Amino acid sequence: MKFLHVIRYSLWLVWQVVVAATDVVRDTLRPHQKQQPVLIGLPLRVTSDLEVTLFAESITMTPGTLVCGVRETDAGRLFIIHAIFGADLDALYDSLYDMEEHLVPSLRDVPRPKAFVFEEYNADKFIDPDAVVGVAAEIDHGLPLPDGIASKGEDKGARS
Repeated sequence: MKFLHVIRYSLWLVWQVVVAATDVVRDTLRPHQKQQPVLIGLPLRVTSDLEVTLFAESITMTPGTLVCGVRETDAGRLFIIHAIFGADLDALYDSLYDMEEHLVPSLRDVPRPKAFVFEEYNADKFIDPDAVVGVAAEIDHGLPLPDGIASKGEDKGARS
């Protein structure tokens, strides 16, 4: 990354954190909160370990979103992300892919992969995302990926 881009991205990210923090505080103080927690799978276009790390840190430091894990699939890596404002999924996906494009501007010309919701996640049942995602949860019963997306090395035909 070039020095000027790092400065520009850092300033943009600080602004995103301020806006997101304001949204979270405003919603918390409302009598009827609009929070609708969701667990999503976001296929990545960034490829280097540094880019993946910076993208994960950017998402996690933004209030209302948390990268809970990374999965290797046949198509590449995907993030498992917990977001508290999941009512408008298209807007959520757009904001995350917009962040990825701000981090790596050359991705603006690369089509955005289809993100998805982990339907198995129920925020009322699993208040803590670690209950369904993470090393222990993945070993015990990892969340199933949607049809057409296979974990790296998994036979697509073997899925039920």
